[in-house]
Amino acid sequence: DEVIFADTKLEFPEIYQYLHDLEKHTGYKITRLEPLRNWEDWFYGVPVRGNHKEIRGFPPELLPGCYIRRDSKVLPLQRHIGNGNTVCLGFASDEVQRSRSKAYRCQSNDYRFPLIEWGWRERECIRYLERIGMPHPLADIFDRTGCWLCPKQSVKSLVSLYQYYPELWKKLKQYENDAPYSLKREISLEEVERIAEGKSKVMKLSDFTDYQR
Repeated sequence: DEVIFADTKLEFPEIYQYLHDLEKHTGYKITRLEPLRNWEDWFYGVPVRGNHKEIRGFPPELLPGCYIRRDSKVLPLQRHIGNGNTVCLGFASDEVQRSRSKAYRCQSNDYRFPLIEWGWRERECIRYLERIGMPHPLADIFDRTGCWLCPKQSVKSLVSLYQYYPELWKKLKQYENDAPYSLKREISLEEVERIAEGKSKVMKLSDFTDYQR
């Protein structure tokens, strides 16, 4: 058996430490896969197809596809796994739609989703980790985690990013300043700051808590 982690290089620092802790706890060596392309190469690159003059910027918020997910997760995993294997993916039962992708209905591998088979939602997974003494390091800060600059994350998540990770927030604002369009369509990062500080006259955090990545 092999445990695989596709590293986007955009995870929170605590996640990388948690990988080391998991190796010690389980005795399994975790294979870390490198992305096919650096994030900033994509972000600041100009699309080669079409008559584009602007940089790509952030992956589109409302489209299902994401070039970071494709080149940092999907393709590296496909190349490493090869064919003829049983592949278990950690999708929880409250994200069943992710398991229905055409990529997992191919004949080259047998794809399984144990957490969905067991009926374990993300909440059960978090509780289990707490029971075995390996609590998720960010469970008290974020409802979900992923790339810290993901456009699909909730406004609630962005507020937490602003409050707990000022250096990452500073980077994110620079990226938004350089990009041809903002991180999120319905709200600017400046408005997120006003919400976090209770200074917004237009929106409040409770307006967005139901929208999760």
